[in-house]
Amino acid sequence: MVNNDLLCGGRKAILLVEDDDELRQLLEQTLLDRGYAVISAADGKAALKLYARGGFDLVIADILMPEMDGLELVGALRKLNPEVRIIAMSGGGMVSGAQYLTTARLLGCAGILAKPFKLEKLMEMLEQQLR
Repeated sequence: MVNNDLLCGGRKAILLVEDDDELRQLLEQTLLDRGYAVISAADGKAALKLYARGGFDLVIADILMPEMDGLELVGALRKLNPEVRIIAMSGGGMVSGAQYLTTARLLGCAGILAKPFKLEKLMEMLEQQLR
């Protein structure tokens, strides 16, 4: 397990998983501006490898992604750490985003966000989870 304090200078570390480059960059910059340490991944497989290194306080994950979708990622993260705190987000796809998010909630995600969402809503949820 990686020592989070050494890598992040005592800041809370967030793993951000989003396949849309623009949204990932926007969320990453917002989190950095708010004082969080952020590492991002464009898909679930890359995120799982990063998470396995340890040191994350929270995961924010999109549901619909290539390689490994967010629901598969949630299951894999739970196997590594049953206590992992995850915020899931989705805009839907072939079925409504609400259905994916309901499933994410059933898999133990601490928070769910339907896209599009206001950044302040994400920040409120994130801060609540990190208290």
